[in-house]
Amino acid sequence: MGAELNNALKIFVAPDKPESRTYQQIRNVLIAHFDVKKNKYAESVKFRQIVQLQNESIANFSQRLKQGATFCEYDTFLDRMLIEQLLHGLTDRDMRDEIIAKKPTTFKDAYEIAHTLESTRQTADEVTSTSNKIHALSYSTTHFKHKRYASHTSRSASRKQDHGEQQGQYACYGCGERHKCSECPFRTSECHKCKKRGHIAKVCRASSSLSTSQIRRSKEPATQIDTLKCFNAVEEIYVIDKSYGKKILQVLIEGHKLNMELDSAAPYSFIGSDTLRNLKPNFQLQPTSKKFISYSQHRLNCIGTCSVNVSFGSTSRQHPVYVIQGSYDSLFGHE
Repeated sequence: MGAELNNALKIFVAPDKPESRTYQQIRNVLIAHFDVKKNKYAESVKFRQIVQLQNESIANFSQRLKQGATFCEYDTFLDRMLIEQLLHGLTDRDMRDEIIAKKPTTFKDAYEIAHTLESTRQTADEVTSTSNKIHALSYSTTHFKHKRYASHTSRSASRKQDHGEQQGQYACYGCGERHKCSECPFRTSECHKCKKRGHIAKVCRASSSLSTSQIRRSKEPATQIDTLKCFNAVEEIYVIDKSYGKKILQVLIEGHKLNMELDSAAPYSFIGSDTLRNLKPNFQLQPTSKKFISYSQHRLNCIGTCSVNVSFGSTSRQHPVYVIQGSYDSLFGHE
């Protein structure tokens, strides 16, 4: 018996001395003090407050759930309560939806689903982080596009190439001459082809397939996306002026009206998962290896691609979109 426990025992049996008590009497005194029965309702309240912490693994979160349910006396309902609290406490909404869709009957099944999804995403991130190919895509509403073919170079080589472009080694997007875009004499000129400012007709890449009556302008700054670390050997970089308003198309997605930003220079179409869920609740995602970051270098969580029914004017067809997790402005690309 340690010194602390011995001192506590002296207090518990005072004014008697511990030597005057039998072993069973001492044991009963200690049990009565230290082994207080827990209130199952209070423990249940504590259990309901257990949620996944930031960057906490599924394994650790599940372990805390099991420990929290120890004194709740759920008995035959234990699996059900553990599954419900797992779903309630998960920080990843898409993981939660995946577990719900598979309808696990035991907590072990729910844990295996969540753990597999977590491991798959971690593996994909690790594979992506080893890639040396960085390809950036930034876009707005003036459709100036410069195409550069990427090679199997390191990240530092890509930065040197970008620096070389800034020094005027590549043609200006405004007039086609070899100088910095910021020094172009036509940077405020109006294009005779598309009527936009910043370039002249000989380098204009605007598409004439859409009627201007179906397009309206918005004064808000355009959304920016950068593609990063794609597995393809050849990618394109789009350098776009952000100073003008964006073009908005109103299209029908699965029969519902949706305003999408139009950019013929962007190779892909994007939509937020929250928006897609409202338009097509039971959408099915296809995996993708592409990664994207925003213009401000924040990573966007692309959770896959989805094919949707798109109608614009008299044209209707199936159109692939890249789904970004959460709320995100919709973009209509040329793919």
